[in-house]
Amino acid sequence: MTQFAKEDVESCGLLKMDFLGLKTLTVLHEAVELVRQTRGVAIDLSHLPENDPPTYALLNRGDTKGVFQLESPGMVKLIGEIGISNLDDLIAVIALFRPGPMEMLPSYSARKTGREPIRYDHPLLEPILKETYGIMVYQEQVQRAANVLAGYSLGQADLLRRAMGKKKKEIMDEERGKFVAGCERTNNIPRELAEKIFDNIAAFAGYGFNQAHSVGYGIISYQTAYMKANFPAEFMAAQITSEIGNFDKLPGFITETTDMGLPMLRPDVNRSSARFTPEGDGIRFGLAGIKNVGEGAAEAMVRERGARGPFKGLIDFCERVDPQTVNKRVLEALVKSGAMDGFGQHRAQLFNAIDFALARAAEKQRERESGQQNLFEAFDVPPAGDGQADGALPDCEPWPVREALAFERELLGVYLSGNPLDRYRGYLNALATCPITEALAFNREEPRHVRICGLAAAVQRRIAKASQKPWATVMIEDGNDRIEAVMFNKCFTQHGAAAQPDRPLLVCGELTMRNGRMQFLANEVFGIPDAIERFTGKVNFFIKDSERQVEVLKQLQALMVQHPGSAAVTLCLMDPAGRRVLVEAGPSLRVKPDLAFIEAAEKLLGRSSVRITCREPVYLDYKIRQFRPQAAGFQDG
Repeated sequence: MTQFAKEDVESCGLLKMDFLGLKTLTVLHEAVELVRQTRGVAIDLSHLPENDPPTYALLNRGDTKGVFQLESPGMVKLIGEIGISNLDDLIAVIALFRPGPMEMLPSYSARKTGREPIRYDHPLLEPILKETYGIMVYQEQVQRAANVLAGYSLGQADLLRRAMGKKKKEIMDEERGKFVAGCERTNNIPRELAEKIFDNIAAFAGYGFNQAHSVGYGIISYQTAYMKANFPAEFMAAQITSEIGNFDKLPGFITETTDMGLPMLRPDVNRSSARFTPEGDGIRFGLAGIKNVGEGAAEAMVRERGARGPFKGLIDFCERVDPQTVNKRVLEALVKSGAMDGFGQHRAQLFNAIDFALARAAEKQRERESGQQNLFEAFDVPPAGDGQADGALPDCEPWPVREALAFERELLGVYLSGNPLDRYRGYLNALATCPITEALAFNREEPRHVRICGLAAAVQRRIAKASQKPWATVMIEDGNDRIEAVMFNKCFTQHGAAAQPDRPLLVCGELTMRNGRMQFLANEVFGIPDAIERFTGKVNFFIKDSERQVEVLKQLQALMVQHPGSAAVTLCLMDPAGRRVLVEAGPSLRVKPDLAFIEAAEKLLGRSSVRITCREPVYLDYKIRQFRPQAAGFQDG
């Protein structure tokens, strides 16, 4: 060991090494263990097939959420452009996707896909640069080129690489002479060509990546992609387990599992492990992933269940677990998150009975400690109601759905039994001009005005130090991603009442770059029901029942008369030949497109029979109405 700085260590001739601890290695280890447990298959990550078709298909379609080093939108786009057909491609992409070498990406892609010829400054460079299509990507290629062309030893070549990377003129001038002389002496390369080769190598050397490092990363990337492609449930369960307690990343991974056809099953004290585990066609939420529970309490519950069987109800649960480990706070979290839904009572009923159940359990504990034994216990007969007294729990009104879902999200980081956005899914695409995923990738100098829909996951109200005026930040999430909207004082004064936690919102604002970071500045904020009514310019009805078409039209007309307003109406009908006919209703049949009207129309016409088309300006306020959406145009229906 030494306390010298790294430069001094290297100048002494010692080898400096960096050892990286990666969470991904733990994820891979756990995924392999889950495959062994669930499928009885032993996987050796060190000997995976390098030409696995499902793995390359996953990479090339951009399904890289959770795949080491390949998750960013830029990386997904790059892979889509050049394609990954072997491990060497993967290793090169990891080396190239950095600020410096990225200027070589267009040429690399063009050469790989045959759109640009592969050229070498000298035939001796072909074996060195063939794997990267004639482009110098790795530091080792710099060293090898100096070794082969100019007769450098590998040690001397490494010193040359360092000098090129630091771009110190006096050292570079000295090395240029050595290199050119070496090329002439070793391979009879003319001075002019040798100088050109030196300059080209120097240009690449500043960006060169250590190939051993890239290979190490590339192998781990391939291993994670292989596991996700071939054992998706086990891999995603391990991935989500690694994010326990991280409510910023957890929702994205849970959404990913759902998109993969792996539903996330609610936590259950009689089915869940402490960690996330595959179960059937889905993944069971781990007890340790519930906020305020923790691994110690989760493992204690799982041990007790394994030793003495499933818990029969809340009272049985409280009598069997250690109240020091599984205390009242843990019980409240279990009930609110839905982990005790299997007991048969609704969550409010269980929650209100927690004190009663704890008191009952404490009484039992005192009896055991004092050596008391009732008549039934002496004969090993359970007294009536014991262990299953939950049927006698006091009843009460269930929590409103919105409140129950808010508790669920607070403790799980996501909604599992429902989502406040679900009611509005059919309208969000029409209201929004930009998905959150697209907004997060914004990096242009010119601002972009957009409408974004999502749920207010968190609202932070603040006071400006200088002006003492209120402002706020609102975290908006849509189930896939989240973005922070900044409401400065003017916007907050006008629209702050709409920005409530767990409320579905439409935020109209400006994407801009500030100090190299994307910011979303809100100008207008509306609750989704209000936004549907105020932004809808046209309501489109699809009448699918051709046999009752006339009767249905009469009922729809009566409904429209009851809800007069300013939104135009389009009808999609079927003519006798079975062809679709679009009919524009006259000005006398314009409607007020509030939810009451739309839901009544859907009840009459059937599910998904009503769609809205929004007005084109991004904002309602006439002062800023000139800003129009800079996204794909709206399509009727």
